[in-house]
Amino acid sequence: MMETALIIWFETLTMESLGDLERYYTEDAVFRDPFQKVCGQAAIKRIFQHMFRQLQNPHFVVTSWLRRDQELCLFWEFHAASGNKAFLVEGCSRMLLNAEDRITEHVDFWDPSVIWRSWPLLGSWVRLLHRACRA
Repeated sequence: MMETALIIWFETLTMESLGDLERYYTEDAVFRDPFQKVCGQAAIKRIFQHMFRQLQNPHFVVTSWLRRDQELCLFWEFHAASGNKAFLVEGCSRMLLNAEDRITEHVDFWDPSVIWRSWPLLGSWVRLLHRACRA
């Protein structure tokens, strides 16, 4: 089952295992998250490489998943640290698959303010906005 292999790959992802990206993504796959939209295996690989260079011990824990036809959704927790501050981001990846079960489109949904709140100057503004928006 393709889902199991993909989940294991995401949960054990390292800089070294990025070479296996071609097994799961089509050559012209599109990746989008709150910060960017890129096309192609090389561009997607650069996003993951950047993650490993910028953060300490980044890793995903897939908490559940759903598949309907050629659409796969992974619900995950992303654990990492920046400086001495560990953080956790909950999110979801919606993936469209081709007939060979390779990813043609990968869209990540998560709240970037979780990270921004830990930044010295921006964090205070984000926390203020969160308080102002509460019911």
